[in-house]
Amino acid sequence: MPVTLRQIEGEPILLVTIDGLLNAEMVRKLYENIGKLAQEIDGPVYRITDVRKLETTFAELMGILKEAMKDSPGTTSDKNITNIFVGRDKFALLARDMLKRINPDNHPLFDTIEDALTFIQLDLIKRGKDSA
Repeated sequence: MPVTLRQIEGEPILLVTIDGLLNAEMVRKLYENIGKLAQEIDGPVYRITDVRKLETTFAELMGILKEAMKDSPGTTSDKNITNIFVGRDKFALLARDMLKRINPDNHPLFDTIEDALTFIQLDLIKRGKDSA
């Protein structure tokens, strides 16, 4: 399966890894699962989406973005989830820039998962909820 979703144990962090071809139908199912997991987390929820191995076409990306912009639990538009991207290829940058139009304070972009995790830990400290 090209998409995996897991919660980092003991943390309010959902890790999505995309390895291969992704389409809108896969994303729709992914967002449903994210919505369910996020409901079980008390406090802020962070989703790291690793798109470094994403394969898609421009047409599929537009379908994926349409799903992401839906106002449904688990989507990228879900105001209860801080969305973080890992990867800097042209599709990742395009998607991030389009999604920032919905919520300009969301969607930071990093080169590594470690950098994304550091961002989250600093944000939790800033919020006064140090999970360490």
